[in-house]
Amino acid sequence: MARPKKTIEDKITDGTYKRDSDALEVPSPPTVEHVRRAPAHLPKVAADLWRTTCKSLYQSGALIELAYPQIENYCLQYYIYKQHEAKLYGLEFPGVEEFTNGNRGANKDHEAVNKARKQMANFETAWGLTPAAGLAISPPEEEDFIL
Repeated sequence: MARPKKTIEDKITDGTYKRDSDALEVPSPPTVEHVRRAPAHLPKVAADLWRTTCKSLYQSGALIELAYPQIENYCLQYYIYKQHEAKLYGLEFPGVEEFTNGNRGANKDHEAVNKARKQMANFETAWGLTPAAGLAISPPEEEDFIL
């Protein structure tokens, strides 16, 4: 005699229903109870970025207590980036600086902008804050939640 075929409800209960096993993998809740305020020493531009970054990481469930020093460094690099970027707009050749003795060399503001941007890009990639990472996330379909 053949074994009776399991219904979808039985498979869901057993955890053997394939569609259900993928749908149950929802992000774990954030490991912090609340988002910290921006450190008092951060300038306004960096503090605004702090709030945005922490909120985004908190909502995605990726914010952990150990992330705060990295977020602070990210915000500091953004501040450095913005300060030196503003100076570059006044130059005729942003990457080149003309010294008083007539020689030309690399502009320190340009180097600081590039270095800060690279460090910011590393943080964004590591924490999934890039547009490509956002596109890779596919929310579960509504029918996956039906039990």
